[in-house]
Amino acid sequence: MKASLRQMEERFRATVESAPTATVMIDSDGNIVLVNRQAEKLFGYTREEMLGQAIELLVPERFRPDHPGHRDEFFANPEARPMGVGRELFARRQDGSEFPVEIGLAPARVGDELFVLSAVVDISERKEIEQQLVRNANEARLLHRISALAADCESLEQILQESLTAVCENIEWPIGHAYLAEGDPIHTWASSKVWFLSDPDAFAEFVTVTESMNFAANVGLP
Repeated sequence: MKASLRQMEERFRATVESAPTATVMIDSDGNIVLVNRQAEKLFGYTREEMLGQAIELLVPERFRPDHPGHRDEFFANPEARPMGVGRELFARRQDGSEFPVEIGLAPARVGDELFVLSAVVDISERKEIEQQLVRNANEARLLHRISALAADCESLEQILQESLTAVCENIEWPIGHAYLAEGDPIHTWASSKVWFLSDPDAFAEFVTVTESMNFAANVGLP
């Protein structure tokens, strides 16, 4: 019987070790009892540094106070499921850096003892692609909005004002200013007197000083 249990444990460990996903197993006290090579690569710790440590070692510090409660809830109702449905999850590497993850949880019994297996997937690349798609969509909407505004404007000043407002609102800038190019080739950038100001009173002195200054080409902020 004992030999059979030992063989089962060995097969279980071999299966976890060969898994293509970073896998971490904890006991009912929340201590790490098993990790695989992929977990070492993902988190930057050796398995010796992780084994015996609380799972909160791999959790960003701001989430650590609440994590034991989540652990207890899972052990009270163990079933295979994704972790944190509807929430963004993050993990912490050995160097302190954080990264977005998806985590699958599964109960695992070894003899009479209950453990939890966590399969951890780094989704940083997917998040970056999603964010880039959002940025592209926002830029497309912004260009469409500016084109529509320009078609309805009757003067250069009005076009500048409407376009500047659209850009600043889109990127949530509190202040924006347009300069006009002078000369061919350009030798001076001159204030257009066109502004976007989220708080005109707060920026009044800045506006006065800025409008009194022109810049030579390739010199200064413009």
